[in-house]
Order: sequence, then C-alpha cells, then structure tokens
Amino acid sequence: MGCEINNHSKTHSHMPELDAETIRMEIEYTDEKIIGITGQKPAFFRPPYIDVNNVMVENIDKPFICGINGLDWENNVSAQRRAEMILGKVADGNIILMHDTEGNDKTVEALDLIIPELLARGYEFLTVSALFESKGITPGVHNGVVYSDVLQTRRFDE
Repeated sequence: MGCEINNHSKTHSHMPELDAETIRMEIEYTDEKIIGITGQKPAFFRPPYIDVNNVMVENIDKPFICGINGLDWENNVSAQRRAEMILGKVADGNIILMHDTEGNDKTVEALDLIIPELLARGYEFLTVSALFESKGITPGVHNGVVYSDVLQTRRFDE
C-alpha cells in the first residue's frame, strides 16, 4: 500500500524515566517485530508523549519525529475539531501526527474532512522518508532534534 511503519517503542512508557539498556531494548524489540512483519527496518522513532532526554538521544539510532496534531487521542475532541486543528496549522513540510487505535472512530471521521481539503489545497501525501527526500533533507541522528516539520527543526531541550 506504500505505507511506512516506524518505531514508537514497545511499552509506550515515559522513556526519560528509563535507563539506557531498557531504552535500547524497547527500540530493538519493536524494530525486530516490524521487520518480521513488514521486512523493513523502521527509519524513524516517534517518542511516546514527545518526551525526550539525552539518554534517549544517545541510545536510539534513528531520527526523532513528532508532528502537528489534533488531540485525536482525547475522546472528548470531536472529529470536526480534530480536522480544524490540523487544517488550521498545516504547512508545507509538516508531519501530521494522528493515532490509529481501536475505537478511535473520530480520527477516521476527521480524516474524511482533512484528506479532501488538503488535496484541494494542492498538498501531496507522502511517507515520512519520502517527505524528507522530496525536500532534499537528510534527517540527523543523535542530534537532539525532534522533527515535526522537515523544513524547520527544534531541539528537544528548547
């Protein structure tokens, strides 16, 4: 289908509370499961809760990503509001962060609003890897940057 699956950890813990060995185990376990199912090694890591510290940066050998979001993990946020939040923020080069979880029908409904609008605005949907490639950017590893936009970066400690 052309999808890209990346690493989000094994247990979805607050990883800054974990030691280096546990962090590496979280990533290696998840990488192995994804490789076993898809045949491809994840290229990126999305930190749970976007919590990041230096121990993680030093022990996770992938660029860190997040993205603009519509609070779609919050059940009380309507599909319309989720769509408005994404559409009101989106710009060229953005990564959009959404959650595919059991029972999260409001995100599916929001996508029914988001996708046609973004297409009407001339946006193209790409995997994260293809998005970086399309902009001629090679994301850094071990640099403390969390990419939510491939054109602008921010350090996790800012």
